[in-house]
Amino acid sequence: MRNYILLATLCLIFSCKSNTKQTQQDSTSITANAESSNLLIKKFKPLLQGTWVNKTYIDKVAKTRSPLAAVKEADGISSFSIIPQT
Repeated sequence: MRNYILLATLCLIFSCKSNTKQTQQDSTSITANAESSNLLIKKFKPLLQGTWVNKTYIDKVAKTRSPLAAVKEADGISSFSIIPQT
């Protein structure tokens, strides 16, 4: 009986070790991800930069012919600007 308790204790001790190893990432995959990100930025940067205006705000300006009145009627953010850094 004593041998079983000793065996169970040893199994418990050796089975409860923590995994402290850090996973290493492949440097080529990191470089490939960075390059693909840079290509996407170069591709979509001209399309996204500038001032974006809410369609409902533009419709209200066209209807009321007054930006001040349209601001009072518009809900939330009416416009925002995207200025990407080079």
